[in-house]
Amino acid sequence: MKPLKVEWLPQDSLSEIYQKTGYQFALLSAPKDGNKQACSWVLCRDFLQDAVSAFTSKGKCQIFGFKYQFGKHPPLDMSRTRMLVKKDGLATKDKVERFRKELKAGQSLVNHYERLAGVSMSTMKKVADDSKHVWRFRGPGIWMKSPFLVSMYSFLIRIGDKVDIVDGFKNTPDLVERLKKVSQGSYSHGDNDVGYLKNCYDKMHVLMTNLDELCFKDSKDGLDKNFKHPTSTMHNRCGIDSLCRYNSPDTTLNNRLKKLVEEAKKKK
Repeated sequence: MKPLKVEWLPQDSLSEIYQKTGYQFALLSAPKDGNKQACSWVLCRDFLQDAVSAFTSKGKCQIFGFKYQFGKHPPLDMSRTRMLVKKDGLATKDKVERFRKELKAGQSLVNHYERLAGVSMSTMKKVADDSKHVWRFRGPGIWMKSPFLVSMYSFLIRIGDKVDIVDGFKNTPDLVERLKKVSQGSYSHGDNDVGYLKNCYDKMHVLMTNLDELCFKDSKDGLDKNFKHPTSTMHNRCGIDSLCRYNSPDTTLNNRLKKLVEEAKKKK
């Protein structure tokens, strides 16, 4: 199978929080729009929901050097999820093979939650690039319909970095225990995902099995109304970690999720 050819976008100069994994993400336009990189490469995943929010509102966002403007940047595909993932500095064969193993683990995590939601499965494809370390994830459009799901999609991919713990899980309870183990780990400074998992490991499966009740109950156009928040709110409080801390700007959603999580724990 030939690698996917992508038309690259000039990189913005961003102000980002350090991320230990080194994973970088970018959104991709649909084939009908030329398979174009639609936004800058980001270490900070919150920029991704900023871009989707700007696109769905036919507006623009600009924060910490990141920019996305409807009509100027390549269009996003809201019917499918198309996300580029790369990692720089893979100078040896062992590091390249390790990265591919991590990405496959990330795909397995994404696919598990897709099964819980009853949607189609995401796939991976190699991207033609001089670095040879860029991959395209393509999945169902549901991940693009809510800022919290945009955030969760990239989060799950990056959790593949913990392949030694999460690989080979058997079912949801097993996965929850493995994610809990990661959250209790003593990883080095800058491994923000360990902290995020402390809040998210026992809630993400509840979210995915109750999407209609949680993200889309009040939707009239198939989109989570939380895309309408200002860019600063979108960036700082519309990620999966904020939702799982019940600290999103949508108090009704926070309370709904909290109730469902408590009910799920009682059924154990």
